[in-house]
Amino acid sequence: MQLRKSLQSDVMESLKVKSVNPTVIHYIVSGRNAWHSTWIRRYSEGCMHTSVESAINYCEKWRNNGDVFCIYTIPALLINSDGENNFLITEVNSENPLQGYSSKEHYLYYGGNLGSLIQSFTKMWEKEYQQSDLIVLTVPLHKRLPFIDEVGKFDDLDADIKSKAISGTRPLEWDYIIDEDISKYQRDYRRYKIDTILKIYDAFTSPWSA
Repeated sequence: MQLRKSLQSDVMESLKVKSVNPTVIHYIVSGRNAWHSTWIRRYSEGCMHTSVESAINYCEKWRNNGDVFCIYTIPALLINSDGENNFLITEVNSENPLQGYSSKEHYLYYGGNLGSLIQSFTKMWEKEYQQSDLIVLTVPLHKRLPFIDEVGKFDDLDADIKSKAISGTRPLEWDYIIDEDISKYQRDYRRYKIDTILKIYDAFTSPWSA
């Protein structure tokens, strides 16, 4: 499923937080050559998806001759609300998304104001980080996303992939950006990538917290 950027700031102010979950989404970056490490990564309409399959289908639909696509598996924080939609928050261009988050006020609790929680992220990024790198997405209430509550689950997820065109009429082929023979360094990097979002999840105060 394709995810869209949330424009519901007014609606958020009337919503309450029910829970937060660590999860992952799949982020498409496109360019015109194989040097994907030099591409500028920014949010664009259609770049965020809930599954690799959805992301691949999107690339097939919009591909042009010479296009190269990379699909990155990135961690995100799912904020479950009492309204008609839930919300995802993540950060691009970061090896550890949301690492810069801190807030003098505590908004991570059951029944907290959702708008205030989102603003506690955006205010931090306005001052110290690229605002365009912080992404808030709308998720329909019925849409289920994987619950990643430990680094081992993130290790088992799909690695990042890059497209390869064989011809203009055949489907794109896909190669792993990181070799499947994952070294200790690569495993440690993947674990570091989700570290902050797991810490934010652990900080959430629910009615059943001790």
